[in-house]
Amino acid sequence: MDGSQEINDSIRGQGSFDKAVEALETLQEQKIKHWLSYTVSQKNKFCFPEVLNISKKTNSHFNNVTPYTGDHGLMLDYYEWKEFKYNFLTYARSIRLESPNGLRSCGFTYRCGAFFNGLTINPDGSVCGCARLQGSSTGFEEIDRFLIKEPFLMNVMCMKSKWGHISNFDFLTRTSE
Repeated sequence: MDGSQEINDSIRGQGSFDKAVEALETLQEQKIKHWLSYTVSQKNKFCFPEVLNISKKTNSHFNNVTPYTGDHGLMLDYYEWKEFKYNFLTYARSIRLESPNGLRSCGFTYRCGAFFNGLTINPDGSVCGCARLQGSSTGFEEIDRFLIKEPFLMNVMCMKSKWGHISNFDFLTRTSE
């Protein structure tokens, strides 16, 4: 889910918003625990109220709220991300949505969840730690080799190209604010 119907469909394709909402409602009706992911860019950073309202309405949890990686013009810088996090959590509290970002959500902890927080299973059956790290794809038989105990900081992983100038010391100090 990447924002309002207009924004989501412009990112994911026409009709994808309605299909996603329908799927979430079905999961809720069947009492199946389910999650939302929200990749935040310059294009959809102000859509969080719509996403949070749908989450609350469908009793969804968030397992991944992360900054977009790719085109530098669409990526949020570190300070924009901090502001987004603050606004996201403030709104979530205002509508009494508990734990909107999960315990170890990438982006909210500033630690990469690759091979720590979960796995991405690709359509071809290969597995990687995160959809952003497709170069590290492998099969299930090799997973033990890739699983890690401590996550890496995002400024040395997926956000390196945008946040890499922040030293690990400053990054950890600033993220604890």
